[in-house]
Amino acid sequence: MNQNINNRRFIRFKFPYTINIYPDKKNMISTYTEDISEGGLNIVIKENLDIASVVDMEIFIKNAPISCKGKIAWIKTKENTMLEDEAITYFCTGIEFQQLTQENLDLIKSCVEKRQQEKPTENI
Repeated sequence: MNQNINNRRFIRFKFPYTINIYPDKKNMISTYTEDISEGGLNIVIKENLDIASVVDMEIFIKNAPISCKGKIAWIKTKENTMLEDEAITYFCTGIEFQQLTQENLDLIKSCVEKRQQEKPTENI
């Protein structure tokens, strides 16, 4: 049995919210969430961020973006050869929420709970 599943504090829900990641003041990475929970989210990107680094984020759950910081918690490397002739490396990146207001935490929690009621979830 996967030990990580048993150690999760929050149930994650697979849903593609638009997200902008700012690893520094000059660069932005725009992508979609793979999954999200009250504690953080998972994205797949071409950039390899540093574990434990802190990034600024904008998550578009409703009309206005949720702005907060996130700490890079883990990274798993993935290669894809289906779209190109040569393998492209992607980085599955887990980000833990930091400096999230209670109002924004409540918004994320309500969206996750609403999605759970609409569709069965996985504890991944």
